[in-house]
Amino acid sequence: MTGLQRQIEYYKEHQEEFAQNHHGEFVLLHGEKVIGFFKEATAAYARAKDLFEPETFLIRSCVYAHEERPRVFRSRVA
Repeated sequence: MTGLQRQIEYYKEHQEEFAQNHHGEFVLLHGEKVIGFFKEATAAYARAKDLFEPETFLIRSCVYAHEERPRVFRSRVA
């Protein structure tokens, strides 16, 4: 399991708790450690880039599982 996969699983295991206590905020995770909760994703990212190497952290919105909506990103590269 990669570091990112581990962080996603950790988030999913604690998602309901995060949503209950910090609904609408953003959680910054590094490994299986909560670094903090932030009102804006940009604030979480600013903190993460000061502390960690790229692609070694996860920022997720604290919402209940039933509130999640899948996001699809498409490249314009042909």
